[in-house]
Amino acid sequence: MVGVFFPTPYPDECLYSILCRYCVRSGLPYEAVSTVLFGNVQNLKASVYLPIHLERVDDWCPPSSGITRNIIAANHTMYPYWVISYPINRRIEIDNVINGKKSTTEQNYTGYLKTLYSQAKYLRYCPLCAADDIKKYGETYWHRSHQLSEMLYCVKHEVRITNSVALLNDASTKYNPASSAIKLDCAPDMHDDLDPHKDKLLKIGRECKWLIEHGLGVDWSVNGYEKYWRLLRDKGLASIKGYCNDHNVINKSFFDYWGKGFLDALFDNIGIPRFESWYHKFGQTQVSKFTPLYHILVMC
Repeated sequence: MVGVFFPTPYPDECLYSILCRYCVRSGLPYEAVSTVLFGNVQNLKASVYLPIHLERVDDWCPPSSGITRNIIAANHTMYPYWVISYPINRRIEIDNVINGKKSTTEQNYTGYLKTLYSQAKYLRYCPLCAADDIKKYGETYWHRSHQLSEMLYCVKHEVRITNSVALLNDASTKYNPASSAIKLDCAPDMHDDLDPHKDKLLKIGRECKWLIEHGLGVDWSVNGYEKYWRLLRDKGLASIKGYCNDHNVINKSFFDYWGKGFLDALFDNIGIPRFESWYHKFGQTQVSKFTPLYHILVMC
C-alpha cells in the first residue's frame, strides 16, 4: 500500500518533507498516516535532520524504486554533515543501523544522532528555490540544507533563507508539507541586517553545502588532528612537530580573517553556543570536539 503512494524524493529534500508529501498523496489524517508508515504514531521532529526509522524504508518502497536506506541517509538527511564530528565507534554504530543491523541499544543510536545537530525555530525555505521547485516539479518541498541554522543564505540564489509559518516543534505531532506552509508571493527581504556580512556568510554556507553533499567521505577521527598541525606548520604558526607556543598569533590571525563583528553576528543569528577560545585549541582531544561549523571557520 505504501509503495503505491510513496513519493520519489526530490534533490536535497529532507526526510520529513518526503513523509509530508506522502501524507498529502494518501489523503489520510496524521495518526492514520503514521500508523501506515511506522505501525504506530511517531514523533517525527528529528526526521527534519536525521536518518530515523530507516528500517521502514524497505516497507515503503519496492526494490525497483531504487530508494534505499543509504540513499535516504546520504541524500535526504543532515547525517553527512554531522558525521565528520562523530568518533569512529559512533560512526560505525550509526552506519550499522543504516545498513539494517541492530543498534546496541535504541537509546544509544538516537542519542548519537542527536548529539550535535542544531535546530531552527521554524521550518525554513528560500523563496526563489520554492518558485523554481513549482516550475520544475509542480510543487515545492522542504530542502534539507535550508534547515541548517548555519545556512543563513541560499547559496544558489544568494538571498536570505526565510522562516515559514510552520514551527519545527509542530513536526512532533503533524505533517506540515511545504506546499501549505510557504508564502509563494514572499519576495526576498530588501532590508537585510546581515547584508554587511553577506559574502562571509555565503562562504560558510557553501562550505556547509559541500559537507552536506560530501561529508560521508570525510573522517576527521582518522587524521583530523594531523591535518591541523600540518596546516599550522605550513603557515609558520606551529613547529615541525605541531607545537604552537604562541596562541596569540593564531588568535590574531583568526580574528583578522573573520572579524569580531562578523563572528558576533554569526553566532547571535544561529543560536549555537560559542566554544570560547576554541580557535587555538588544536590538541587531538580538543579537535575531536569541534562541530562542523568550528572546522569550517578554522579551515577557512
